[in-house]
Amino acid sequence: MNKETLDLVYCLDENYNIQAITSAGSFLKNYKNKVRIHFLHNNPKSIKEYIGHLEKFKNLEEINIYKFENNNQLEIPKSIHEHVASEATYYRLFMHQFLPQTISKLLYLDCDVITMNEITNSIDNIFNQIKSSKYSIGAINYLISNNEINDLMLNNLGMSSGKYFNAGVLFLDYKKWIEANIGKNILSHAQLMIKEKELPEHDQDILNSYFDGKFFTLDKAFNYPILERFYKKDRKEMESANFIHYLGAQKPWALNGILNNTSKYYQKN
Repeated sequence: MNKETLDLVYCLDENYNIQAITSAGSFLKNYKNKVRIHFLHNNPKSIKEYIGHLEKFKNLEEINIYKFENNNQLEIPKSIHEHVASEATYYRLFMHQFLPQTISKLLYLDCDVITMNEITNSIDNIFNQIKSSKYSIGAINYLISNNEINDLMLNNLGMSSGKYFNAGVLFLDYKKWIEANIGKNILSHAQLMIKEKELPEHDQDILNSYFDGKFFTLDKAFNYPILERFYKKDRKEMESANFIHYLGAQKPWALNGILNNTSKYYQKN
């Protein structure tokens, strides 16, 4: 087993402090090797009062908090606020400017992702597979069928692969990332995309357009989409997943989702 320290990163603003800590705690509980956690944040002071909740985990090596600065490198679309989203979703595109270049295994999680089961061997095996592959990134392909809507989306993004990943869980071979200057290249690509394209899924569209299917495809269990209307049908599969991801507008911490059956997995943590 590879005992190399794993680096876990979250990108957020102060509205997602509790959610990020909850997500990180669920990961530390289910991953047994050493972990460094990185928070790329718009207001670092606001999360510091919560990080004590993570210090009880013996596998936590350290926590680093970085103040996000755009410095006019990227004009984040104003439409992000119309979609009730946060500009922090674009912070993923800047990670290379803040994280140490000595990182090897980097796992990115959205704040609404919860780790469900013991995952140490599974996580390490995936990183080893990506390392020996031609890819620098691992993700879950969310396009399971060809239809007119998907074709229009891919065409709009200039993609030809027929594959599209959800960026809520990303496995990065960070050595390859740095050596190939991928972070800088993605940021340059983002500048063009924002000027020329409609981006309903914001930076996720940018990442997919850049890689266009060139990613290590992971099993659905590593980014299992949770929607309340599918709870009864999917419950067994959901509970055996590695990561569950609360998609859609109904969140387990919000009034419109707190009483849902699916919210209990978040509330438990």
